Amino acid sequence: MRAPRLLLAAACLAGSSSRALEIVFTDVGPENGVSALSAQALAGFQAAASLWESLLIDPVTVRINVATYDFGPANANIIGFADSASYFGDYTELRGAMVADATSLTDAAVLARLPAGPGFVRRINLTTDLANPATPVLSASTQFSVNGGNARALGMLPGDWPEADALIAFNSAFAFDYDRANGIAANQMDFIGVAAHEIGHALGFISVVDAIDGGGMTTASALSTPLDFLRHSQASLALGVHDVSIDNQIRFLAIGNLGILMSTGVSNGDGGQGSHFVDNAGLGMMDPTASFGELRTFTGYDLMVFDAIGWDLSPEALSLAAAAMSQIPEPSTYGLALGVLALGWAATRRRRPR
Repeated sequence: MRAPRLLLAAACLAGSSSRALEIVFTDVGPENGVSALSAQALAGFQAAASLWESLLIDPVTVRINVATYDFGPANANIIGFADSASYFGDYTELRGAMVADATSLTDAAVLARLPAGPGFVRRINLTTDLANPATPVLSASTQFSVNGGNARALGMLPGDWPEADALIAFNSAFAFDYDRANGIAANQMDFIGVAAHEIGHALGFISVVDAIDGGGMTTASALSTPLDFLRHSQASLALGVHDVSIDNQIRFLAIGNLGILMSTGVSNGDGGQGSHFVDNAGLGMMDPTASFGELRTFTGYDLMVFDAIGWDLSPEALSLAAAAMSQIPEPSTYGLALGVLALGWAATRRRRPR
């Protein structure tokens, strides 16, 4: 995973155009000793991209390498994964880019919570340099991390930046249904829906929580992402800081006075990767697991979050996001909801790395 420094946002204006989002795939299988994608799989990726292209209207090109191979017995429960190219920069660059990009009520709500800079404070634990790693502390930083797709949406990479933004790989050991017109077969996975989920990670639905949860990170190297600036616990919300600490307590994305429940970590949290909504709550495309026979769909919750991290929504997507806003519980009600939302994983489901 690359981590070069971000180019200045001002340098990114050249090369932009009036066209909308375009997602371009490159099959890298033949170059890496595995089979080329089938025509069905390539068409499935294009169909998934078309879903995103109808919802997000930023005039950028996102470049994604794709491959399919058998992940082997040790990873038999993993359908697919997305591995993003990451970049880092000064927090003032991120805030400036988000101010320049703001067009919606959601954007205004996010900016109202963002620290003025030049740095920020977050709640964090489980990093290697802490005296008591399990205990969350407040830590100041001036640096942030962003993946390629999100950086393009925020104007932080030149329009002609040639690097791939992510690799998405699928496990060929699974049986996939490539035709959603008549639902998904009971013994197959929704290829287009799973591809759309993984594309969502490539577009910026990622959290440093998963890297911290994996172990070995120092506090300074654990850089918050745009998604993380929305991430809170009750404790962090009261302090006016975001929260990338990990435990079994509730975490949520706060947008204005509303919040969306999030998974808290595979190893040290609730069992779900932090780069996802909480599992089994029906929150949308970015739920952490998939089932055989399940048709995966977008909800207004998905779209509200992508709006919040810097993407611009189509009229259809704005309508879905607006409808969802009135249905999300306020953070103060989360303690009552926990017994309903913190459910176990079914045997037919799997964890999906970002």
